[in-house]
Parts: sequence; structure tokens; C-alpha cells
Amino acid sequence: MRFFVYGGLMKQMGLSQYMQGAVYKGPAFIFADLYFLGQFPGIKPGQNKVFGEIYDIDEKMIPAIDEVEEFFADDFEKSVYVRKKLKAYQLSDGQEIDACVYCYNREPGNNPKIEHGDYRRFIQEQKENDNWIIAYGSNLSSKRITERVGSIKENRKGFLNGFKQVFNVKTSLNGFAYANIQFADDESKCPAVVWKLNTEQVNKLDQFENVPELYHRISMPFYDENGNILIAQAYMANINKLSENLHPEPEYLKHIIKGLEEHNFNK
Repeated sequence: MRFFVYGGLMKQMGLSQYMQGAVYKGPAFIFADLYFLGQFPGIKPGQNKVFGEIYDIDEKMIPAIDEVEEFFADDFEKSVYVRKKLKAYQLSDGQEIDACVYCYNREPGNNPKIEHGDYRRFIQEQKENDNWIIAYGSNLSSKRITERVGSIKENRKGFLNGFKQVFNVKTSLNGFAYANIQFADDESKCPAVVWKLNTEQVNKLDQFENVPELYHRISMPFYDENGNILIAQAYMANINKLSENLHPEPEYLKHIIKGLEEHNFNK
């Protein structure tokens, strides 16, 4: 069965062990309102985007997940969450799929809404004043990124496991495209760098990346060259901006090549 998860069941979150044996199918979103309920998140009907992950789950795994989510198929009133079929949209290609989702079965009351729709990002930003921002396109170049946001404290090189770099984000220039990452469902490893940015710098970069009209900034695991796993944030394209048969503008491509060379990815 196909599941969309948006809270503790996501990668590197507190309940991720319950997903062992499930097959990860990439980042996605649903339309709903996402709330922080004190110790966990919950969704209610709404028109905002809630970001999470898609998995194929063996039916044998479902009872244990139902239990941890406090869903009781024979007693909906007792259930804290109820498992429903909703429409989800894969960020890699915009494909619409039916997926099971655990929906909060109580009223959110005065609990805060997570406006950007990403629970893992929300938790990380509560812990740290700085954020690791993933660069796989023109922001690979230190010259490019510092021109945009100023001096940067720290960076690490590594990979986005299971992703590949593509040029499918339509620009205002006829036939040209910006870079994007696409879940490949294979052994792909997209070269990337994470830059440690403060909140002001992230907000500046959001403007350059035209969030949320052109890109969304979403959380995902990043594997550095030493095997450490960081919760970082990547810009993935708004599915309404995806197109085919595009190619990068030459000057834009130069920034990417310079960044790859700078971080020795071409060796």
C-alpha cells in the first residue's frame, strides 16, 4: 500500500524505525492544514501544501503503524488519528497518486499552524538558529552564494542519495531552465554542498529562488562525505513550473561547473 507520511514517521524523525522495510518513493505534498500539537503534528482539511514522504508499505507493517498512530479501525471515536485515502503529488514530476494518510481526529484548538507545511523543517528550526541549506545548482559556487547572502560560517560537501540533477524548471527565458533535483528510485547520488546560513541569509536566498512561486524549500536528509547525516533544506521546484525539453542558459551553467570544480566533484 502507498502511504504519505508528514510527521514522526519521516526519515531521521522519532518514529522512523516503524518504516523499516518500507520502500521510499520520494518527497511529495498533500493539500491540508498542518498543526503543531505540542509533541507531534496533525493535519486537518485545508488548502495549504503539507510536505512529506511517499512510501510503499507491506500490509504486514500496517498494524504496528496504526498502533503507534493510535488509529483503531473498529473505534473511530477513540482514534487520535484516522487513516484516510487522500490525493498526494510527487514533487519529482507532479504525478497525482492515492495514498493513505493519518489525519488528526480531534480539533486543533489554539495549537499553532505550521504555515510552510514542513514538520521536520519546523522541528529543526526550533532547535537551531542556523540552517543547513542544500546547493546542487548554481549555488554550488561559493562566489555565487556569497554574492547573494554574504559571508558563510561553514559548509560541507556530500550527496543527495537517490536523487539526480535535472534541468526542468521553466524560466522566463525561452527554452532555458533552472536546475532541480528529481527522485530517481535507484542508486543515484546527486553531488551537493550544504551551506550553514542564519535566518536572515535564508530569507535572502528564498527571494533569489522565488519561493514559493518557483521553488519550495523542504527538509531532507543530507549525507556528507564522511557519512554523517544532517537534516538540511533543499529547493525543489513547484510542480506547476516543471517542463520538458529544456536546457540551462550558458552563464547559469558556468556557475554550476565552477561549483563542481571548486568542491572537487569532477575528480
